[in-house]
Amino acid sequence: MNITAMPRVKEQSQWIRQFADKNYRLFTPSALRMRQAIAAHLPEQLVKYPTNAEAEEFLEEVLGIAVIVRLGSQKIAWSIADDPNLAHALQRKYSATVYSDMRADLEIDLHWILLVNPELMFTVQDLYEAHMDLMELENQAECLIMAI
Repeated sequence: MNITAMPRVKEQSQWIRQFADKNYRLFTPSALRMRQAIAAHLPEQLVKYPTNAEAEEFLEEVLGIAVIVRLGSQKIAWSIADDPNLAHALQRKYSATVYSDMRADLEIDLHWILLVNPELMFTVQDLYEAHMDLMELENQAECLIMAI
């Protein structure tokens, strides 16, 4: 069983990308597709980035997504929060229609905000169990908080 300690706040996004890369199948839309979605829904954001910006930069800075994993046929975006208040603020922001429409354009099915405790350790099994609990919900919100 692989147990890994969570790093401090500024390293969490990088850590979760490495964790996901090792344990899940990943999905990243092309930079062109990202530009098109941003141009259609948040055009004012597009002018902030050079023409050669990478898709990952758009995902993290515009959509707040650290990584997108494939679970079965679904593509699920993960964001990171280490404080419940921040997690709820992110959920409110990314539940807005503009972000939902962008995810639809990018073929992202769900957006989960992973509420983590950087002082504790968790395993792939912990994440799997939290995922299974969510998948058992009859009416799952498109953007929700998953405490692990």
